[in-house]
Amino acid sequence: MDEDIAIINQNTRVSLIKKFFKENSKKILSFIFIIIALLLIYFAYDEFEKRKKANLAATYNSLIFNTDKFSKEEIKNQMIEIINSKVDTYSTLALYYLIDNNFIKDQDKIMELFDTVISINKDAELKNLVIFKKGLYFSDKLQETDLLEILNPI
Repeated sequence: MDEDIAIINQNTRVSLIKKFFKENSKKILSFIFIIIALLLIYFAYDEFEKRKKANLAATYNSLIFNTDKFSKEEIKNQMIEIINSKVDTYSTLALYYLIDNNFIKDQDKIMELFDTVISINKDAELKNLVIFKKGLYFSDKLQETDLLEILNPI
C-alpha cells in the first residue's frame, strides 16, 4: 500500500512539473532569451571598449613616435581628442604630453583638461596624483587660496 502511494505521489509530482512548464513555457523562454541577450550585449560592449582603447593606444603611440610627420596643431588636437575620449590611462598620458611640450598656452584650457582627467580616474590614488600634479603645475601661476582649493580633495 505504501508503495502504491509513493508511485501515485511521484506521478502527481511529475504531472505537476509538466503542467507548470506547459503553462509557463513562454515566460521561461522569454527569460532565457533576455538572459542571453544581456550576456551578448555585455560582451559586445566589453569588446567595443577594448577596441576603443586599442585605437587610442595606436593613435597616441603614432603621435608620440612620429612627431616629425605631424604639425604641432595636429598633435595638440589629437591629444585633446584622446583626453576627451575619457580612457583613464591615455587621457592622463596625453595631458602630461601636452603640458611637458608646451602645446597649450591657455591656462583655463589646461585647468579644464586637468578637471576632465581628474573626473575620469576611478582609482583614488591616481586621482590624488593628478590633483597633486595640477597643484604643482599651477603653483607659480595662482594665489595660495586657489592652490589650497585645488589641493583640498587630497
